[in-house]
Amino acid sequence: MRVDGELTEWFRVHVGVRQGCGLSSYLFNLILEAMMNIALAGTEAGVRINGEIVNNLRFADDIDLMAESEGQLQELTTRVHESSKRFGLRINREKTKTMTIGKEKEKIAITLEGEELEQVAEFVYLGGVITEEAESSRDIRKRIGLASAMFGKLRKLWKSGNIATRTKIKLYETLVIPVLMYGAETWCVKKEDERRLLVAEMGWLRGLLNRSRREKIRNEVTREELEQNESVVDRIRKRRLTWYGHVIRMESGRMPAKALHGEVEGKRSRGRPKKKWIDNVLEDIDDRGMELGKAIELAKDRPKWRSFVRASSSVYT
Repeated sequence: MRVDGELTEWFRVHVGVRQGCGLSSYLFNLILEAMMNIALAGTEAGVRINGEIVNNLRFADDIDLMAESEGQLQELTTRVHESSKRFGLRINREKTKTMTIGKEKEKIAITLEGEELEQVAEFVYLGGVITEEAESSRDIRKRIGLASAMFGKLRKLWKSGNIATRTKIKLYETLVIPVLMYGAETWCVKKEDERRLLVAEMGWLRGLLNRSRREKIRNEVTREELEQNESVVDRIRKRRLTWYGHVIRMESGRMPAKALHGEVEGKRSRGRPKKKWIDNVLEDIDDRGMELGKAIELAKDRPKWRSFVRASSSVYT
């Protein structure tokens, strides 16, 4: 690969030795970092948050380009494509999709090497489902489906009379719950989502006891027998508050902090605003009897915030 003057200067500034990092993965990440920095240098395309341009999200080779208009998105796509070729890289056209987020189902035509990219209503990014409605319900349904599939694969274990119930619970906590809870701290959960989660959980708990709904045994009794007094919704709330505290303690320049504290420029559409993730957090804090200002100060102290998240609300009323 021929490295021109601009690339040579970038490598001269950025190349170094990183302890504990495999050489091949380090070089791969280095190439991607160089490619993206050169591709996006000097552009004004992107979404403005508090006056700062945010036009991409990156995790290894999973790259998400963001813009406020079709023209800007085409510019970013072209820039990344041209920069990739200089490094001997190629964008996979079949795996690259476009999507618009908003109330209006706008049709856009973004091209790559003269061919139009497919526009979709949803796509998976880092294991989570992103939709054009900007809601978490689709992702929640997906996680419930994956967790149910995992539960079904272990059905012989649940039905076995030779395995103690306590052991079954440990297997359930280790193999099923983590599948459900992946990314749960970032969900914006509505009441219907909570209902769906609780229905799925109770089905699994009855399955651990080989119990049918026809037996008409109250859910509270089943939970008590299995010592499952904390529902999956309670777990999600705790994980959400834990993540909120983590973001509060972050440096202001990091992306999650920008997303939490920043204001996106532009006009808000008419009608009632959709429920946001921070609305869930405010509900969680209010349910525990604490004001937001006090909660923010408490979140800056990791041990105290951990105790707040784990404790019952009555302690902080």
